[in-house]
Amino acid sequence: MQELEILAGDEEALKEMVTKVKELSKEEEIELQCEARMIHEWNMQAERQAGIEQGIEQGIEQKTMQVYRNCIDQGMSEEEARSISGISDEMLAEVRKK
Repeated sequence: MQELEILAGDEEALKEMVTKVKELSKEEEIELQCEARMIHEWNMQAERQAGIEQGIEQGIEQKTMQVYRNCIDQGMSEEEARSISGISDEMLAEVRKK
């Protein structure tokens, strides 16, 4: 910017142009800051949503395991307990580990 001011010298029209360029540069900087803030907020919202979805999924898995265990505890066969709870093979392997 200083170079432009030096080149403008005493010419009013050129000084006005330099002033306008400075204003535009400041506006552009503000716009970039606003854009960066919006992107950050979108990312934070996406992370919150992913956390909520993960929590829901974990809750469903825990409930499925609990239903399976309750069925077994009540004397049902493994096949009946699997059918009622809808437990997956992966979750069943996890239940057996505990």
